[in-house]
Amino acid sequence: MTETDKTGLWQELKLCLGLLTRLPTGLTGIESPEIMARASRWFPLVGLLVGGLSAAVLYGGAVLDLPNSAAALIALGASILLTGALHEDGLADTADGLGGGHDRDSRLAIMRDSHIGTYGVLALILSVGLRWSALVALMGNSVGAAMAALIVAASVSRLVPVMLMNVLSPARRDGMAVGAGSPAGPAVRLACALALGSLFFLSHWPAMVLTIIAALAVFVALGAFAVRRIGGQTGDVLGASQQGTEVLVLLCLATVGP
Repeated sequence: MTETDKTGLWQELKLCLGLLTRLPTGLTGIESPEIMARASRWFPLVGLLVGGLSAAVLYGGAVLDLPNSAAALIALGASILLTGALHEDGLADTADGLGGGHDRDSRLAIMRDSHIGTYGVLALILSVGLRWSALVALMGNSVGAAMAALIVAASVSRLVPVMLMNVLSPARRDGMAVGAGSPAGPAVRLACALALGSLFFLSHWPAMVLTIIAALAVFVALGAFAVRRIGGQTGDVLGASQQGTEVLVLLCLATVGP
């Protein structure tokens, strides 16, 4: 690998970190959709970082002998702070738009509105509540189990937006979805490999298989719903796909154990 290649990879990683987290990277924007599309292959790797830091906070809460419920809530809060509630914002806007609009244009207009509505509030309550309850259940098994689930869910859930970017056209002519571009096959394959690699934090095959099924279920269901309601994907839909996948993966792992 040449120095130019190494520099390009590092720039892609910084771009992903700057987009998906609040970590200072020195990058304030993207040069082209092609660059963002290629950089999206590292989304699951950023998820590993977010999940790992959240898991570290969870472990710290356990060391301090906090109640499982408190440690789980603090770990979720750390994840939300680290990402700037980016995905939660997308979930709320998607719930408001897809749930409240009466036609394609009105749904897209609602999703662009910065105000949050009833559907958005309910979606956020469900997202945080279900993740919290799953983590509390996992901690009842062991702290290590909850930490592994956090890491896997954070990584795998950031693969689904990449897959949606690959197969769905943007629903509007401007906005984040257009700027993010459409990742080509090699980028999607690397993202899949990184997300699947995170499954080795799990201890048995049923948990791995169920995690994959959960991610595919959100990919298919939300993708089809977005096409039917607005004709494609938006940045908000991508954020909602991450949230939906993370929730479903954590619930599945809480059921079968990681």
